[in-house]
Amino acid sequence: MKKPELSDGQIISDFSVNVLLFNDSGATLSLDNYIEELEEQASFKTSLKDEEIKPLATGGIVWVNSINGNLNTRNIEITTKYVSYVGSKPDSVSFTNKFLASDVQTSNKGYYAEKGRDSKHLTRNQSFTSTLRSQTKYWIGSTEVKVFEKGVPVGLQTGDTGRILYNNAAMPYFKYVDSRSGLVNYEPSSTTWQKVPNPTPWDSSKDRGAYITYYINTYGNPGWDWASYDIHHIKPREYGGGNEKSNLIPVPRSIHQQLITAWWNSYNKG
Repeated sequence: MKKPELSDGQIISDFSVNVLLFNDSGATLSLDNYIEELEEQASFKTSLKDEEIKPLATGGIVWVNSINGNLNTRNIEITTKYVSYVGSKPDSVSFTNKFLASDVQTSNKGYYAEKGRDSKHLTRNQSFTSTLRSQTKYWIGSTEVKVFEKGVPVGLQTGDTGRILYNNAAMPYFKYVDSRSGLVNYEPSSTTWQKVPNPTPWDSSKDRGAYITYYINTYGNPGWDWASYDIHHIKPREYGGGNEKSNLIPVPRSIHQQLITAWWNSYNKG
């Protein structure tokens, strides 16, 4: 199976922007001043709201962390960058990248277990990348930041990326949406599905033709060249999926073969 043609072998899946204000006792820096200075120093726009952050601090930092899948190395990567500080320059800032993984489709961190971590002290504009061998799981890139003054911690904050489903080849799940019908190739609800001994049979001529007729009658004739489309089983037959209409979606053959089928080929094996 041919892999997707990605020039650098990486797909950036999700990132987060985080702000930590520290030493909020006797502070004079207002939130408006903080945002204004931050944007001026780092050419960086934020979407922070007044009610989301305490308005007083002697200083603050902003960092960005992202989670990536590297198809060349089959590793998951968390990259964290210390973007800027405002106000009092901290003596030291420690960043800890944590790989959090879950077998179920949820954003509740209670279902995520830590699979690895990596720490480093950074100065402004520095970044570092942590790597971990990929497994088929839902992943969150979590970065814990500690600010120190004279060796004493004066601020602590954690920033998380959104969850992303990777397979064992570090390939993110491709969520295809058919714009005409609104049908979606939804993510699997679990990363531990097992192959079934007797998959539901599919007749590539009779069953395919019946579905195409159903699709046209239900959603109208899209005018496609159906020869360039595959009928995809959202839950694959080899993992227990059936031929019911709710489990089927038409997908352009190139996307189906290079992104969707390729993803399932590394769902439960290295």
